[in-house]
Amino acid sequence: MELNGKIYKVLPPVEGENDNGRWVRRQFILEVGERQTHVCFQANGEERCMGLDAAEPGMLCNVRFQPESREYAEGKWVTNLNAFGIALYQKA
Repeated sequence: MELNGKIYKVLPPVEGENDNGRWVRRQFILEVGERQTHVCFQANGEERCMGLDAAEPGMLCNVRFQPESREYAEGKWVTNLNAFGIALYQKA
């Protein structure tokens, strides 16, 4: 899937370690559509996270992503929008 919008906010990276080794993820929020709806994406991996260092509020952005839902408690679900392609452009 793909979505275009403007960077609203980029959150700091979150790092950790598990049985598979070190991991890093970073969330960023796009403002999309005429109603300026906010959509939160998650970038996984150091390369993608570092690529967001140059992102500033108001920059145009194209995101390719894969939605993924998982059950975290019986009958309770969470959905992540995992970004795998992030292209930043000059401010609008």
